[in-house]
Amino acid sequence: MSKRIEAKITCPGCSKQFDYTLYRSIWGEYPENRELVMLDKINVATCPDCQKSTKLIFPFIYTNAKMQFAVWWEPEYDTQIDDDSKGYARMMGNGNYLAAAPRIKDWDEFKDTILRFESGELKGRPGEVSKELNKEMEGFLKHLQEKNQAKKKQWLSRHICVNIYNECCYIIYFIKNILLMDKVIKITLAVLFFICLADMPYGYYQLVRFAALLGFSLLAYRANSNMDKTGMVIYICLAILFQPLVKISLGRQLWNIVDVIAGIALLASLFIKSKSIQSKP
Repeated sequence: MSKRIEAKITCPGCSKQFDYTLYRSIWGEYPENRELVMLDKINVATCPDCQKSTKLIFPFIYTNAKMQFAVWWEPEYDTQIDDDSKGYARMMGNGNYLAAAPRIKDWDEFKDTILRFESGELKGRPGEVSKELNKEMEGFLKHLQEKNQAKKKQWLSRHICVNIYNECCYIIYFIKNILLMDKVIKITLAVLFFICLADMPYGYYQLVRFAALLGFSLLAYRANSNMDKTGMVIYICLAILFQPLVKISLGRQLWNIVDVIAGIALLASLFIKSKSIQSKP
């Protein structure tokens, strides 16, 4: 997912300080994200007092995994980009499109470089397992072989390591898309909680407990990714409350109250979040 960082901004017009979320990376394969960049709306903070909009000078990387290219906007030299590039090279091999992403200082040139990649004039190199990471994976798998069954050594080779790595990437990509469906998770949980008010079979309540544990765990992860510590703690507490492993006995009447409160809170959070997003430039 696109990486964001919470920051305290001082308005150059009225000196008002306010909180703002900056993009450190943005996924350009999503049309709404690409529009933020191409319409010069990304990292543009609007003062809540004087309504003055200011483009913040903050480096970020624009990526497109489908077309396999990435471009850094680096208005000022950023040593962290050096470290990030080394990390990408270690994970995906030297020269892959993330490690070799061009670092552009001028904003118009930055957008023009994106267009050149999209038109095919420029091309990025696909990522692959680096030799260093591949050696670490092979060593780990070899340790497992010796610990369990020596005869499995002949079955494990480099192409298996690569397959495992590709499967992990697919799982991560799949989980990423699940985490983006927080609205669906909240609506689904709310509906399940409201149905609990009816006289349902015992198995249904067990299903709701498992669904709540999974749903609130995903929402807690999502909140942590967005630097929302309060939301993360709330979702973790709800996951513990509803989890089916060590049941918390509250009685039918009290559980109905909890279901109603949780369902209403989940639906209300959708409108609150929607209003917050609309208020941003």
